[in-house]
Amino acid sequence: MITSLLSEFSVQAKPEIPKYPVSMSVDRIQFLESMLKEEIGELLLAESIDSEVDALTDMIVFITDQAISHGFNLDMILMFVHAANMKK
Repeated sequence: MITSLLSEFSVQAKPEIPKYPVSMSVDRIQFLESMLKEEIGELLLAESIDSEVDALTDMIVFITDQAISHGFNLDMILMFVHAANMKK
């Protein structure tokens, strides 16, 4: 899924990916917040579906990259969350 697709970039950019999940630092969380705010701004100003999709996709990439960089396997987590949501 998404982790396996985007991990190639994350590993190439940051070769020291932890094998097990580690907590995100305040700096990393603030960086992610900044990137997401920028993309939400782009989404609010989007004048076409292409621009909306671009902003949404960039948010997914930023979130996934940070998850991978901290040893989180979003594929597995998404399966658990999806199963739980389907039971609601």
